[in-house]
Amino acid sequence: MKNNDFFDISLKQISAFEFHSILYNDADCALDYELSTLLYNLYCLSADPPMLNYGSYRHCNLLLHHHFRNVLENALSNDFGFKLAKFKDEFPTFDSLDWEAFRDIWMMKGQAWAEKLRAVMIKHRNIGHDWQFSDEQKELLKQYYDANQLLVDCLNLLSDESRDVRAEIEDTLLLPMSEIEKRKIKRRAKQST
Repeated sequence: MKNNDFFDISLKQISAFEFHSILYNDADCALDYELSTLLYNLYCLSADPPMLNYGSYRHCNLLLHHHFRNVLENALSNDFGFKLAKFKDEFPTFDSLDWEAFRDIWMMKGQAWAEKLRAVMIKHRNIGHDWQFSDEQKELLKQYYDANQLLVDCLNLLSDESRDVRAEIEDTLLLPMSEIEKRKIKRRAKQST
């Protein structure tokens, strides 16, 4: 298994329908997915060397506008939605008669637009970071994933009498320690009242 393959394991075990069903039941997750796909399309349109033909640019442009529409419909704050709508107005309109000019504009400005979107995503959604993990960090992430996978496997073996324990573990499974500590404090305060 390659270093980055461990993130894909659980996604391979569910169907595309299940994935989208899970994804779109959580507005934050859906918005982040749409933003990530939007950023991907920006990079595709500005790729160097450029795409080969009219069809490639047309398809990528359609996907770009589709994901932009989804993002603007789901933007969770007015300021964020306003910035994205204003940003979208900077893009050229695809013209099938002059697709080479469209390509040239994306070649000149596309990387800057992608970086601008990435900065907005980082500021408003805390996604889009270019982490550049070292091999050691990748190994630690793999160990973290493996430990969580083992915990999930064990949870699946628990009996019905352990529902409260299971719910607590599931609720805190991927949270940072600081958030878990906050929850413990709140729970203690609630129990003492």
